[in-house]
Amino acid sequence: MQHKQAVIYTYTLEGFYFGLNSRISIWALITFHLNSMLSTVPTIKDSFKRKLCQPRIVSGPAYRHDHSPTGHAVQIPPPKIVYSLDPNCNGGIFDISRQTLHEKGEMRSLEERMPQDEPDLCIITEGDVMAIARLSLVHPVNIVARAALKKNGRLECRQQKVMGGLSRPDTTWVYVDNNDKETVIAILEYKKTNILHEADFEPARVSNPAAAVKMLQSLAKENQDTRLQLNAVSVSKQAKTYSQAGQTPDVAVFDWKSIIAYEFKNVSETLQSPRPTAISWFSETGTTWADDTSMRTFRPFLLGWLIRALRRHGLA
Repeated sequence: MQHKQAVIYTYTLEGFYFGLNSRISIWALITFHLNSMLSTVPTIKDSFKRKLCQPRIVSGPAYRHDHSPTGHAVQIPPPKIVYSLDPNCNGGIFDISRQTLHEKGEMRSLEERMPQDEPDLCIITEGDVMAIARLSLVHPVNIVARAALKKNGRLECRQQKVMGGLSRPDTTWVYVDNNDKETVIAILEYKKTNILHEADFEPARVSNPAAAVKMLQSLAKENQDTRLQLNAVSVSKQAKTYSQAGQTPDVAVFDWKSIIAYEFKNVSETLQSPRPTAISWFSETGTTWADDTSMRTFRPFLLGWLIRALRRHGLA
């Protein structure tokens, strides 16, 4: 009887150690997989060195025509001429972004992980672009922009904000001070893929005042509104409408493949003192997956653009 008890005790003890080792092994396996998963998900800070996630994009025409302007935008004339601001120049959008990340990079909020990309993301509609960009593009930009805010108010990122009773852009950044006074900082509009084409803006580009005067004279002689072509006309009319409704010069349009940032500041289309609408164009085409040195991807572009807008108001 004693022998049987000893055997049972021995088996029980071995079972205890076996179970304990199994639990340790399982926990180690879970920890390993968790760490492996996290290692592929960048921090907020590191996400600015990478391109956006890569959803399946349902094929469509290489040139997708934008919808015609509606409502108040119909009455808004497009810019006659535009001037290109290089986002890569000294003091440009990418410089502003790099400077901000250098100054705020040690903040704890920037060390948090990005949301994990869903495995079966796809883009078919404009709504898909907006939904995926909300986490992949806008979320990290908001985290850094909030960290860079100099004052104690709130920087709210609102969707479908109605302005002027007519306009309702997709995303609007609004600064709310301690007295609940609101100021529109910047506006971002989304489009289906293949709406934005840099070539549509090329005929309206000028590089100096003399070229601006010459093009304005030519437009007046031909009784033409603009040298912009095709989608550039409707996209620019919509952006200009939002700029006026929100009383902000900073409006950007994004179609997942390209982004254009307008600067409707001190614009003049007179022969005496021409000051064209400034535009900055960027696409991730041609950049590597992780650009550690120059950080030229969509996230740094949007961040630099938003910080520049905040600086206009003394907020960053």
